[in-house]
Amino acid sequence: LTNVSLYDSNGAVVAGPVDEASTAAGAAAITFTNSITFPIGTNTYTVKGKTPSTVANNGTYRLTTDPATDWTSVTGDVTGNTITPGPSGDQALQTMTVKSATLEISTSANPAAQNVVAGSQAFTFANIVLDATGAGEDIKFSTFPVNISMDGTATDLSDCQLVSGTTALNTGSNAVNVSAAASSTTFTLDSNLIVTKGTLKTLAVKCNLSDAATATELIYVSYASGASATGMTSGQTATISGDVATGVTSGSRMTVVAAGTFTVALDPSSPGYKLSAANTTGNTLSVIKFTGVDEAISLNKVHLQLTNTASSSASDITQLTLWDGATQVGSAIFTGSNTTATGTITGFIIPKDGSKKMTIKADFPEIGTGKAVTVGGHFVSVDYDGGELTETNGTGQ
Repeated sequence: LTNVSLYDSNGAVVAGPVDEASTAAGAAAITFTNSITFPIGTNTYTVKGKTPSTVANNGTYRLTTDPATDWTSVTGDVTGNTITPGPSGDQALQTMTVKSATLEISTSANPAAQNVVAGSQAFTFANIVLDATGAGEDIKFSTFPVNISMDGTATDLSDCQLVSGTTALNTGSNAVNVSAAASSTTFTLDSNLIVTKGTLKTLAVKCNLSDAATATELIYVSYASGASATGMTSGQTATISGDVATGVTSGSRMTVVAAGTFTVALDPSSPGYKLSAANTTGNTLSVIKFTGVDEAISLNKVHLQLTNTASSSASDITQLTLWDGATQVGSAIFTGSNTTATGTITGFIIPKDGSKKMTIKADFPEIGTGKAVTVGGHFVSVDYDGGELTETNGTGQ
């Protein structure tokens, strides 16, 4: 041990620094020769020192002291009387275990293999986990290697960044434009990445995918061997393990597709038969479920049809209103004798690989002599019209 000092509770050095030395009996000892004044009361002091770089990982240190015999020339600060400190006998401090600068790196199974739509921006191709739970100090990176492999055109991937949480670590000219279809690419970071000892840090690898990327193209992104890091305190080269040792570096397979898709179906939560009054608004007729695949989709239009035309007509509905929960997102009107209508939609986002429901509500007209509807008892039903596919569409997000 070298550069050993004694600190008070305020962090001030009260003795030292000194180096470990051998006693006449061959033992290792640390001897402070400073004059130290201990104030009245209970006080806490901390011993700090530097371990040599040659100490093996998991090596241990334990300090002991016998106040009665090891402390010398102890006197009262006011009286000058000789004092014999106690207790007598060795007082052992806690055992300290040396942990070197070690880090385990792995490519997460999340995200899983999936499709990615050509033209996607800041898509997460991989998550790389940096595990410093066994490290003895914080670990510092200035660069980081990433493996990128694809069977298409290398330039399909651009502006690749490592992202920690919401913070991009390589921006501007440090963002990576892929130049080789199979390569270990070094990401130069804007500033040092610090992985705090005892913690895990996840880095997302995000890239823009060209809208010219070929459908069925395969892309793999993962950690590449050869990372270089140092301990923040010791300055020693960190020992990297994990994927480097096991060779599991391919990452999840991402398959390029030309566009996202969505399906439409009548949801089981649609109401059954019920009575409704004439000249009323907001009568729920049906609930339609939209399910997106491969990307989120902003719905632009939906085509609807009056399904029970044997017992109802366009005259039975003043207008349809379309709802996302409590928010109206569109409307539609059956004009003339038409039994189909297209609703223009605003603000209805179908989630990627998920579903969202749209509620169809109707406003009913008055019934009576001279009105468009003269008698009641009509059975009114509205559903999605799957026969006009181009009239229902959306925009990929």
